[in-house]
Amino acid sequence: RVLFVMFGFMGGGVLLYIILLLVIPEAKTTSEKLSMKGQNVTIGSIKDHVSNVKSSIKDGAKNAEGTIKKNVDKVVGAGGNLFRSFSKILGIMFLLGGIFALFSFLMLFFFGAGVIPVVENGEPSGLSSLIGIVYPGNETSNMLVICILLVVLLPIIGIITAGVKMLFRYTKSNRPYTISVIIVWILAAGFVGYSSGKLGMNFRSRAEVKMDIPIENDSTNVLYVNVIDDEIVDENVSLKNVWNLSELVNIEKENIIMGYPQLRIIPVADSGNFEIQLDKESCGFTIKDAVSKAERIDYEVAVKDNKVTIPPYFKVPKMDKIRAQHPTVIIRVPMGKRIVFGNGVDRINVNMIDNKYCTCSYLYANTEWKSTGASMTCTACEEE
Repeated sequence: RVLFVMFGFMGGGVLLYIILLLVIPEAKTTSEKLSMKGQNVTIGSIKDHVSNVKSSIKDGAKNAEGTIKKNVDKVVGAGGNLFRSFSKILGIMFLLGGIFALFSFLMLFFFGAGVIPVVENGEPSGLSSLIGIVYPGNETSNMLVICILLVVLLPIIGIITAGVKMLFRYTKSNRPYTISVIIVWILAAGFVGYSSGKLGMNFRSRAEVKMDIPIENDSTNVLYVNVIDDEIVDENVSLKNVWNLSELVNIEKENIIMGYPQLRIIPVADSGNFEIQLDKESCGFTIKDAVSKAERIDYEVAVKDNKVTIPPYFKVPKMDKIRAQHPTVIIRVPMGKRIVFGNGVDRINVNMIDNKYCTCSYLYANTEWKSTGASMTCTACEEE
């Protein structure tokens, strides 16, 4: 060692170290390791050496275990804190979202909230009134209202409850209560599905009832068509500013009033007389049921001399429910004869067959049209 240090100062220590590394054999056995350390090779020294090695291994293992445990505890603690923070944020989102959904649904269900602008007895109504005039049977409709409330409200209440639990770290659960709520929800959802299927069956058949409307002066060359003043909705309401036809649904004690009947103008290639026809359509459970509902559509078209007056709405009995009832007035215009629309024609849906001028009904007010036999030509229209 002294020589190694001396050679180190003299600059040959590294070379000497490499030579010794190659020349001196490695100490592999316990006795060789004891001799390397200058210790006597005895049974006692060997036992002491083995004990020291075992103690070193145990101490190293314990130190490693402690270090790993501390690191794992730190990671788990950091993950737990992150999870609790995320859980609180999620709880707040669930709570606020659930309260908003609850408030929105109740407003929609009982007051319409502007989404279902149905009017009942002059007052705005909501989804409950719409269910009453669509689903079959009064008792079924009442039960359906309750079931829809349960189907929608129970999940919303569950979301609010989950939000409160996550926010305040409430971990206790009431298993019987949870199972009862799930059973009630399944039963309510089943009844809603059954009622909806039954409703669909009431639309499986469709029928049309046709009737001719006589014209007092059928030889006239000009027919004036206008719409009567609207005392039900508003005579200023037209198709261009109605985003939802339910805006024109008005529920009375005995009748349901609906807007936008259709006026269809058809040119014919003969020189005969004007013909007016009223078609009333409806769906029903059977063809007979659909025909009965179509016949009960209340829609009076008034004809005097060469003037035709059309109502902007029609009525159906409340007991018939809404079954896609719809009246259509068809006017066949012989070749060379004219139709003159009045100012109120915007209140109905005008359909000009083979017409290339208008695509929207509100462009027909105060215009005049002449039949060429194959199409209608505007003789008093502003150019687009």
